[in-house]
Amino acid sequence: NGVLSASYFPVQPWLDFPDVGITGLAIAESETAARACADDIVMAMWDRRRAFDLEAFPAREAVRRALASPAKTVLIVDAPDAIGAGAPGDSPTILAAILTEAPNDNAAVYIVDPAAVQLAQKAGVNATLTLSIGAAHDPRYCEPLTITASVESLHEGTFVYRGGPARGATARLGPSAVLRVGGLRILAATNAVYEYADEHYAACGIDIATMKLVSCKNLMNFRTLLQPDRAYVVVHGPGASPLRLQDVRWTERKRPFWPVDNPDKPEFIEHDMEEPDTNDDGTIECEGHGKQPVTLVCLHLVEADHGDTSMGFHWSVDDGEFVANCDECEAACDADGYFPDELVEENFALICKSCLDEIALAHGVKMTVDGKK
Repeated sequence: NGVLSASYFPVQPWLDFPDVGITGLAIAESETAARACADDIVMAMWDRRRAFDLEAFPAREAVRRALASPAKTVLIVDAPDAIGAGAPGDSPTILAAILTEAPNDNAAVYIVDPAAVQLAQKAGVNATLTLSIGAAHDPRYCEPLTITASVESLHEGTFVYRGGPARGATARLGPSAVLRVGGLRILAATNAVYEYADEHYAACGIDIATMKLVSCKNLMNFRTLLQPDRAYVVVHGPGASPLRLQDVRWTERKRPFWPVDNPDKPEFIEHDMEEPDTNDDGTIECEGHGKQPVTLVCLHLVEADHGDTSMGFHWSVDDGEFVANCDECEAACDADGYFPDELVEENFALICKSCLDEIALAHGVKMTVDGKK
């Protein structure tokens, strides 16, 4: 059907811009074929949209599901407070859910709260204290939780990553405390530290293999901890890194859009591949070179692989305006040396002078305004 190339481009869906969405891109021998193919790509993604939903639950339901799991250990993924996504790691939501639904089960929760650590240090190991914990950095999405806990241990919170891109690097939770409430161990830390596996727990004496419930504040790396006797459940809800788009506080996105408003069909926004606008002074804004003089160059040269000189290189300059083309386009010139209008419209593009210089240098040509090579 004349389609030469077809591609699809997903998008970071949490971007709060007006025209955010998936994109279908098609290059074809006719505009009709290109548009039809691009539409088909977008509709194919739209028809599969629900397959990309990640099953997730409110915190208390997630804890109940974890307790019902036959797995020895269940990782509870705190997606709305994912430190790797930029959240502060200070949400007590899962902590509160465990204390409500499973107060006597062995569980471990990591939370960032420097003030709580200082209180634990002041009280000392084996002391019992009542304190507020959580929402230390960002109170927009949750409130502090008041607990009565014993101080089980105090730590410096230093560890080395066992894997991932930071393998071998040292991380520092800063002064940390393990607080005990029933069967729950609360790892309270001074610093929000990126989680890879369970190094932060191990550094503070917590063996997750002995726990029924373990909270994780990373939506990807928890999978490194999965074993035959381990399962996971994901939490959704308000937070600085909400999993569901329905939980984002949108201000710029155009409505309606899926899944927030659950429309019956997508809204198409067409973007034709147009040449960049030129300025009144004969310049063009280039993404790579900034404001530059504009030149007219055949697409064969523009789209050629870097270093490919097989198609030849011809150029001219008239009153400071540069034109360049390949052997094939040169052969299409009329007797007066002009290109047919339809050739220029279909096979030439406006690019900046620096981009043209790079093409010329690949052909061993240095162009000057006086027309000398």
